[in-house]
Amino acid sequence: MQIECYISYNHNSKHYVILGMSVFGVDEFEGFCYGYRSGNELKLIQKANNEADPTNIQRYTWEPESNSWTFQSRPIVDGKEGDIFLDMKLTSAQPASK
Repeated sequence: MQIECYISYNHNSKHYVILGMSVFGVDEFEGFCYGYRSGNELKLIQKANNEADPTNIQRYTWEPESNSWTFQSRPIVDGKEGDIFLDMKLTSAQPASK
């Protein structure tokens, strides 16, 4: 699976605009969401295509001491954040030794 995210900032609305593009296609999400920054955290609010599906909250948190990102996704259930269903640590790739 491969996804590329393009993140820009809308100065008038004071929020980030995120477009995610994938090679596998997803029926319930079109790949577009808004984000809000607080300190080292970028919170993305991802709405589903229909009202029956939950909205997801994705958090990217920069951890400068380890030079890495933590990425977590949670559904919104009954208006509250549910349990984490995706938890990743993103680190820079190390060059292969020769």
